[in-house]
Amino acid sequence: MQKGKRILALIGAILLIALFATTLVLAMMGSAYTFDVLMVSIVACALIPTMIFVYQWIFKVMKRNRDSNERSSTGQDDK
Repeated sequence: MQKGKRILALIGAILLIALFATTLVLAMMGSAYTFDVLMVSIVACALIPTMIFVYQWIFKVMKRNRDSNERSSTGQDDK
């Protein structure tokens, strides 16, 4: 699980850096799309970490349910 968290965090950091780099380059070039890309970058600052958190949470819940089902099917309940 720890390795998965690190990979997701790295992917999120790379995506955010790429978005901000794109915004900066477009701003320097005077592109008409600069404002749109800036808005996408701002939204992504909140959305990407939230999505990573949700994915990790869902993975943890699914793993807990799977482990619980395996214990109950083998007769190893904690009761």
